[in-house]
Amino acid sequence: MKKRVLVSWIGHADVRSMAADQPKSQQQKILDMIRAESILKDGSGPIKTLLKAETFDQIHLLSNYPFYIGTRFRSWAGGPIKIHNISLKNPTDYGEVFTVVDKTLGSIFSLKSLGGADAELCIHLSPGTPTMTAIWVLLGKSRYPAYFYQTHKGKAWKTDIPFDLVMDFLPELLSEPDRHLQHLASAKPEEIEGFQQIAGKTQAIRLAVGRANKAAIRDVPVLILGESGTGKELFAHAIHATSHRKAKPFFVLNCAAVPKELLESELFGHKKGAFTGATSDRAGAFESANGGTLFLDEVGECDPVIQAKLLCLPKITSGQVKRGLRSVL
Repeated sequence: MKKRVLVSWIGHADVRSMAADQPKSQQQKILDMIRAESILKDGSGPIKTLLKAETFDQIHLLSNYPFYIGTRFRSWAGGPIKIHNISLKNPTDYGEVFTVVDKTLGSIFSLKSLGGADAELCIHLSPGTPTMTAIWVLLGKSRYPAYFYQTHKGKAWKTDIPFDLVMDFLPELLSEPDRHLQHLASAKPEEIEGFQQIAGKTQAIRLAVGRANKAAIRDVPVLILGESGTGKELFAHAIHATSHRKAKPFFVLNCAAVPKELLESELFGHKKGAFTGATSDRAGAFESANGGTLFLDEVGECDPVIQAKLLCLPKITSGQVKRGLRSVL
């Protein structure tokens, strides 16, 4: 049987409802933390209302409130709740919210987290900002297929969103790609955070920057093509600087400059005694870039055997390094 997994943001109404059930000595402290003026005396708040109506095997609540709020809320709401404390500079910023939600859902739906079982994802749309709701719908109708719930005035129900991003809109997007990509060329590189070092104002440059900017927020390998001297490493740096990995290492390896017989060791590392001259353990490029970005310059010069191993990257790296920036001259 599938596990029913609920995910939701903790919203203002949830915290104000919780505050109403706390000792008076704690109520004002909670209100000050969330910058609210009053508690909600009537009702249980959106999340607890849903939990009274539905049963879930796991409940994952995202909170951008202080740790104290999440701890109190978990005890108050009851059930198999795990709080994911999220730091948001702006809860109405679509890019920031998308990044943290996508990352959190990815961790929740790993086989380790679910104990190897299949899961039925349920998303509560009511709590949080309109931006948070929009991101839930986007991901729940595409990458993480989900059932949606809403609550209002003490009632909870499963809600139908009558469209499918993949089936309804993707075919149209693919049939007219040029028209749909024109909006990517609307901004100059210097106007986009992280891409200020990219020179040029032509439509081709703007389009390339727009595509790179969209790739930056996703954990996907990026193939950068271009003649020598066209700025492939600049683009790799810009993608790293714009991604949620920007605080982690940016590691560059020129594959053409490493002898064929040493490249595998440079990429994946080796243990002491693995071959003649291996006098100590050595971390490879993937381990050095763990959590950040690895730029493989001139990857097309790699031996075909090494290229085949790079195609098996998720298995080789055990999920530790998910972004590989590959440049082919």
